[in-house]
Amino acid sequence: MGTPEALSSQVEEVLRAWVYPERKRLTQLLNAGPLTPLAVARALERLTEAAATTLRVDRASIWRIAPGGQQIECLGLFEQTKQVHSKGQVITQELAPAYFRALASEQVIVAHDARVDPRTMEFEKGYLTPLGITSMLDAPVFVGGRAVAVICHEHVGPARRWQAWEELVAGTFAEFVGMVLGARAEPALMQGGQLRSEEENLRALIDASPVPLVVTRASDHKVIFGNRRAL
Repeated sequence: MGTPEALSSQVEEVLRAWVYPERKRLTQLLNAGPLTPLAVARALERLTEAAATTLRVDRASIWRIAPGGQQIECLGLFEQTKQVHSKGQVITQELAPAYFRALASEQVIVAHDARVDPRTMEFEKGYLTPLGITSMLDAPVFVGGRAVAVICHEHVGPARRWQAWEELVAGTFAEFVGMVLGARAEPALMQGGQLRSEEENLRALIDASPVPLVVTRASDHKVIFGNRRAL
């Protein structure tokens, strides 16, 4: 993974090039008023493009988790090599029960080799091998502290070992998706209840992180929250 200094440099480079500008665009979009279905679709397209470019993957997609968690529906898939967008695909729990159990844990799914990872190997014959996908990095999307979707990053080529900074960036893009979906589903969250909802989402994202993370207060450095790995 490299030295802490090298990791910090990588993260800062990604933050400046992609994360900060993307957050600014989203904030401007959300402040402009209620999102129309077309605005939501365009925002999700933009996010899948940015996620694919930032994490250097061929495919980035956003899937909505149906109530009850019995199926997921693709809200947007971007294929970087073809430069095309698509949506509408549905995957049911019966097709991939292990993957759905992993989704229900509300943790980041880090599959360095998705063809043999027990959480993703069910996709090997009908999905991974035909498309040349070898590695998957899937992060839960939270709205109101509840996982409502998942953003998937799929690598085509030799199996890839995901780095810690990539897992954190994937979680950041999941947060951005949550901002868009939250604004669409519950406009009131962007007004009086916004702070509470954002705090719930932040706690959920930190808790889902694959690395130990804590939140400290700037004024006195008091620890106010830590995820399960930190504890």
